[in-house]
Amino acid sequence: MSAEYIIAIRWRRSDRILPFLASFLVFSLALFSFCGTAHSSGSVKERFEKGVALYDSGRYKDAFEIMQKLSNEGVPSAQLILGTLYNRGFGVDRDDEKAVYWYKKASESGFAPAMGPLAYSYSIGRGVERSCDDSLLWYKKAAENDDYYAMYELYHYYQLGYCCDVDAEKSAIYLSMAADGDEDISRLSRGIMYYTGLGCKQDYIKAKDIFVKLAGKKNPNAMYYLSRIYFFGYDVKKDIPLSIELLKMASRIGNASSDYALAVLYFNGKHIKRNFEKAASYARKCAAVSPDACYMVGLIYEHGYGVEPDAMSAKQWYGKAAVRRHTESIAALNRLNQ
Repeated sequence: MSAEYIIAIRWRRSDRILPFLASFLVFSLALFSFCGTAHSSGSVKERFEKGVALYDSGRYKDAFEIMQKLSNEGVPSAQLILGTLYNRGFGVDRDDEKAVYWYKKASESGFAPAMGPLAYSYSIGRGVERSCDDSLLWYKKAAENDDYYAMYELYHYYQLGYCCDVDAEKSAIYLSMAADGDEDISRLSRGIMYYTGLGCKQDYIKAKDIFVKLAGKKNPNAMYYLSRIYFFGYDVKKDIPLSIELLKMASRIGNASSDYALAVLYFNGKHIKRNFEKAASYARKCAAVSPDACYMVGLIYEHGYGVEPDAMSAKQWYGKAAVRRHTESIAALNRLNQ
């Protein structure tokens, strides 16, 4: 079986989405959670809301100054946003270590909205040494505080065996928990339940209806699942062009699963013109959370697909996947090291 066919099968059979943190939600979570903190005095609250307004208007440096002062005063909502400003390089030079520092300060004070970003940082080793144990710990703490996004992430962790052993029962439990709320993430979880048949009778039409509504609200995860429904024709007429357009829309918003799907399509060249440069570009975008993507880039360098063969670069990319127990990458490293 060719390497290309292996990659094509992976996207067909893996009815899943890669771990993903919707960072644009951080600000709304922090804002709505502010009133529950111990720092809700009028002046502090007014300064915090002014900082959020400055951020919304694109005045990131001014927002940074306010959030930095509030963070030093011990306001966890501001600490979360300050961490995110460092994480994204808005109003300040990007500094992943400082981002994690502030996420951790807010989380250790018991501020649940910061726990998800901290867990995500640990899961990919951004700004801190990668730690599956700490990632699981903080996602579970967030879930215990009714964070539906953390429940959703834990569903995927146990479904994929990402940072833990595969556990179908726990995966189904967390998906069901995430589906109990009224937020969009809960609606998305209900859509996935219909899509997968976990916890209910499988119904692609009901799943599609949910995903269509959420996609209209620019939910990238819904766009991804909707693209799969149209790509494979799950109780609808196949529409490959629409599926690919949905993937590109979701990718632009930062959806790692869509990045990987597009990498697969460009690599194989079956439903879209083959382009190894674009395949590698999309694979690199999601490499932090996808060992399959690292493996693909390794293949491109090893075999010289669209580039000069480069065994050293191939080994580096295979190595990124091998440390996450990616079987094909381990075999490829052994082959190159012989």
